[in-house]
Amino acid sequence: MCEWGLGSVPACDTIATCSSNAWSVQGAASCVNALACPVLEPADQSTCSVPVGTVCDYAPLGTSEPKVRCACERVSATNGNILWYCQKPVNVSCPSPRPRLGTVCSTSATCSYGVCRIPGGNDEACQGGLWVNNPVLCPATP
Repeated sequence: MCEWGLGSVPACDTIATCSSNAWSVQGAASCVNALACPVLEPADQSTCSVPVGTVCDYAPLGTSEPKVRCACERVSATNGNILWYCQKPVNVSCPSPRPRLGTVCSTSATCSYGVCRIPGGNDEACQGGLWVNNPVLCPATP
């Protein structure tokens, strides 16, 4: 699998997969920020004052580098607080922003980039010297 583009999540980039000696290519989805998005990337787990479900993509200031996605979400069904959740891996050996699928890696690691919390977020693993998608079954939400 190979990914190219500057999207914050795989769906915002072009993905090519080789299967049965043939390539299939999935084009990138349109990933445009909502008008409610703050100009600057919010701090991860800071209070959110825009509508719940707002998704925003940010590139490092002054660059066109790969982006980071943040989403305004409720903490849980029982906790009404609304916070920003951003693609910030907890594992310090994980690169940020997220590496493109199929790019070279050298350290065995599994990294969460907003999986189960941010729309389009994913889990990636460094396996066999390449970053690959690491499917995760997310818990059901009430």
